[in-house]
Amino acid sequence: MEYTFRQLSELAKSYRERYPAGTRIKLISMGNDPNPIPDGTKGTVEYIDDIATVFCRFDNGRRLGLAYGEDHFRPLTQHELLEEKCARNYDKYAEAVYRDIFPRVNLDRLANECANADDTYTTEILRELHDKFVEIYDTDTVDGLVGFVQVPAIIESLQTGDYYPGVVTLDMGSSGEHWGSCVVTPEGISQDGASDEDEAERMERITPYRYWYTVTCESDIHVDMADCPDDIRDIISSATGQSFEQNGGMCL
Repeated sequence: MEYTFRQLSELAKSYRERYPAGTRIKLISMGNDPNPIPDGTKGTVEYIDDIATVFCRFDNGRRLGLAYGEDHFRPLTQHELLEEKCARNYDKYAEAVYRDIFPRVNLDRLANECANADDTYTTEILRELHDKFVEIYDTDTVDGLVGFVQVPAIIESLQTGDYYPGVVTLDMGSSGEHWGSCVVTPEGISQDGASDEDEAERMERITPYRYWYTVTCESDIHVDMADCPDDIRDIISSATGQSFEQNGGMCL
C-alpha cells in the first residue's frame, strides 16, 4: 500500500509523540532491505523524519531508518527497560567495586584489626561498599530489581567464626539465589571459583560460610536476619546508619 506525503506527514507527528528521541525499541522484522538488521535487535530512536521514517542507533553499532509499512518494531516493555537498567547498574557497581574500592583496601590494617578483634576498618570497607551501591541503584532495597545483582555483605566463615566484608552475587529472578561471593580477607581478596591457587586456597579456608546483607532483601527465602550474630548486626548497623529488619545470610 502506498501512502501520500500528507498521510506520512501526519503519521510522523504521531510517531514523534509515541517514540520521542531516546525511546528504546526492539526490531521485529525488516522488509526488503538487502542488508537487514537481525530480528530481535534492540536500538534507540534518534529522530523521525517528515515521512515517518524512524531513524535508530542499534545496539550492534548500525544506524538505520525504519520505513513505515515495511519495517516492524515495538517499544520495549517496562519490564524489559528495568532489565536493561539493572544490567547497566550491575556493570557500574562491579566496576566501582573491583576498580576503585578493592584495590585501595589496606590489607595490613585489616589484618592488624582482625587480630585485635577490632571491627573499625571492616565497618569502613562495608560502609563504602554500601554507599556506592545506594549511589548507583538509588535504593538500599533489592526487592523489585531483576536479574543479577551484587550486594555488600559480611561473609562469616563457619569453619573459623571469622568474618570479613565483601560482596555476594544474587539472582533476583529466583528469590535471591546465591551465585558466588567475593571476600576481603587480610591475606587478599578472594572469590568463589577463582583459578588462582592462592585465592582458591583462601576461599577453601573460609568455606562453608554464610553472609549477611547491608541491603534489604525480604524476598530471599533462604535465610533469616534473626539468625545474624549480634557483633555482625552491629557492624551492619554502623555501616548503614540504621537497623535492618530483613532476611539475609545464606549458609553455604
